[in-house]
Amino acid sequence: MRIKFATEKWLEALKAEINNSKAYAKTAAKWEGDFCFTVEAEVGKPKEIYMYIDLWHGECRSAKIEPVNSSV
Repeated sequence: MRIKFATEKWLEALKAEINNSKAYAKTAAKWEGDFCFTVEAEVGKPKEIYMYIDLWHGECRSAKIEPVNSSV
């Protein structure tokens, strides 16, 4: 199944993949960290997109698109 990149559905799928990975859960058991990714604007996309991912001890607790003016 194809999911359009940098959409809420894509982030939901990423979160599910992370949370269904026993290897990731084991490897990242002591990891605590958040990531914020910027997808730059391109032809057909009028503005950049900010994606936030919260990783905590082998689990993805949150994955979402943040507003451009977000303080995350």
